[in-house]
Amino acid sequence: MVFGEVEIVVPPADKPDPNPRMNRLSPLRESLQQRAATEAAELGFDTVPLAEQTGLYGERYLVGAMGPDGGVFYVVPFLAPYAGMRGERPWDLVRHVGGEERVTACRFVLTASKLPEPSRLARGNELTALFPGPDCQPQEFDREIQAEYRASLADDGYAVFSRSEEFGEARAMLVELPNRYDSAFDVERALDLAAGERSVIRSMALFPFRPQQGFADLSDGARLYFHKRFSMGKANPRICVVEGVSWEQARSIAKRQDEGPLGRFCENAFEAQEEASRERFRKKMEGKPPPVIRVSPVRKPDR
Repeated sequence: MVFGEVEIVVPPADKPDPNPRMNRLSPLRESLQQRAATEAAELGFDTVPLAEQTGLYGERYLVGAMGPDGGVFYVVPFLAPYAGMRGERPWDLVRHVGGEERVTACRFVLTASKLPEPSRLARGNELTALFPGPDCQPQEFDREIQAEYRASLADDGYAVFSRSEEFGEARAMLVELPNRYDSAFDVERALDLAAGERSVIRSMALFPFRPQQGFADLSDGARLYFHKRFSMGKANPRICVVEGVSWEQARSIAKRQDEGPLGRFCENAFEAQEEASRERFRKKMEGKPPPVIRVSPVRKPDR
């Protein structure tokens, strides 16, 4: 990971408004995404854009371009026209220089091939721990808390819910953690199961601030892509793992835009697993008394 501070120009508003601070986030995002994509392409990365409001109070804006080979990112103040949750005024960080509005950004580059092996970063929080902190310096984090979090994840019970047919070199499977909840799901263990007798030498989340998606490189040179789908029901945690496809096709499958056999397999497997999970939950609760809801009367305060 390489990072440092750079000065960027805040683009003008994309819509006319009496308030000069209105409508500034969209052009800022587009400008930084284009810049990051150009710089990533120069490094040989095939990327897609990302932009997320980050920070403990949403006071920062992370914008960049990322793919399996790595990414280029910029972190700038979240230049909303209003004060932040703690009363911070992001526009106080903007300087007027030669008729331009400028702000300091933290730029950093992640190169997957330069990460030590084995590098297991499929958990989004493990990846973002490498990102610089608010001062554009390495983050300090409690390794004991990190170890406790890892220990809280389930270490057994992972199972292949269904497998696709083989389509040439391509195949897919849905890996689940039956009778558990998302808080216990460890994507790394699910990837180990999907790898079979092969070993994972590198894994990485690709969109750590969004529904889980990423890849794993295996000891035989194969690459697995994985993604999950959010469920409002009682679905146990799961991921669809696809092998033998390009990064472009993996993106299309994860975005539910692939109408080929692997895309259809993942969608059908997610739906079938949701139904199976609901049935498991129904049987688990069968014959048990309904929950008791106790309500205490509200007393008027003594005056």
